[in-house]
Amino acid sequence: MRLSLLTVIVTGPKHQTTKRSNDFSAREDVNCNEKQRFYEVFSDEATFQLLGNKRPAQSGILTDREVVSLFLHFTVNPKPRVEFIDRPRCCLRGKECNINRFQQVESRWGYSGTSDRIRFSVNRRIFVVGFALYGSIHGPTDYQVNIQIIHTDSNTVLGQNDTGFSCDGSSSTFRVMFKEPVEILPNVNYTACATLKGPDSHYGTKGLRKVIHESPTTGAKTCFTFCYAAGNNNGTSVEDGQIPEIIFYT
Repeated sequence: MRLSLLTVIVTGPKHQTTKRSNDFSAREDVNCNEKQRFYEVFSDEATFQLLGNKRPAQSGILTDREVVSLFLHFTVNPKPRVEFIDRPRCCLRGKECNINRFQQVESRWGYSGTSDRIRFSVNRRIFVVGFALYGSIHGPTDYQVNIQIIHTDSNTVLGQNDTGFSCDGSSSTFRVMFKEPVEILPNVNYTACATLKGPDSHYGTKGLRKVIHESPTTGAKTCFTFCYAAGNNNGTSVEDGQIPEIIFYT
């Protein structure tokens, strides 16, 4: 559906006229509202292949400078600023929340194909939309990552996404999102899982077994309880490791 909308935008009659015109000023004068709609739709399907194969780059909607910035966004680090939203949309209402289970950040956490895993439960129904992960200690880097939420008792994968993220070399966390919100029921054990492919990263220490998020508007409290995930977990535990943040809606 979103891809069809993007096709309509870049092949509409007005833009065909603009495309046929080789006048640079004509491309500069494209209606701002139409350009905004392009970025809003492109943000949902943003890939290097989409930019090159589905004609956005040749549509005339974007200026030459904007086209170059988009290509650079997918190919270099550090990345230039672009106008499209680089976060997946969420259909849930309300305010996005997040919790961080670590109190300190240290250096050098390695990856060899084993998943970082941590068990958790909550005291009320929530919808998890993503995690925030630590990035490289070696400067700006791209990571490939598979994220999952697993129902621990049945070992059923409730949500997963093969995605990636770009980091800037700082000890900050970087968002990775699920394609759809994952419903989390109260007092049920789940396993958060992230399989990273990339260089050594920062990691969290002095982990908390319980983290409470209090709504600033309603005062409602969401209590996360973390437990060790037995088996292959790349060393991640309650005390140390990856998967520092869970991003959710209540």
